[in-house]
Amino acid sequence: MAKTSILILMATVCATSFAFTIPSVPTFTHATQLHMAKGFGKEDSKPAPRVISDGQKKRDTESSKYDEISGTGGQEYSIFVRQFGSEDDSWLPCGAIAVPRGAQVTDAIYANSDALKKAIT
Repeated sequence: MAKTSILILMATVCATSFAFTIPSVPTFTHATQLHMAKGFGKEDSKPAPRVISDGQKKRDTESSKYDEISGTGGQEYSIFVRQFGSEDDSWLPCGAIAVPRGAQVTDAIYANSDALKKAIT
């Protein structure tokens, strides 16, 4: 009797172990994914090209000048500022500058002081 109850118990365990399976998730075919990728706007409508502002043009020219100087062996410096009279560990990054070999760093910093002042305010 103990043998038959163990066999019945084993049979029910085996039968119920596959009863709680996760159903398969429906997948999209390639064609339906292409139809979903179209979006909501008109097919022929493309956004107008962005107008480049004067500030962006100036940043681009200064960036290319920076890359040119640093690429030809010029020195690159990071500029940090702090408020007058504040603690010694309160330095904040303000910008970067590239100086050609043989040029004075202080001259380059003071030549760009207006842009650096704008960066910190």
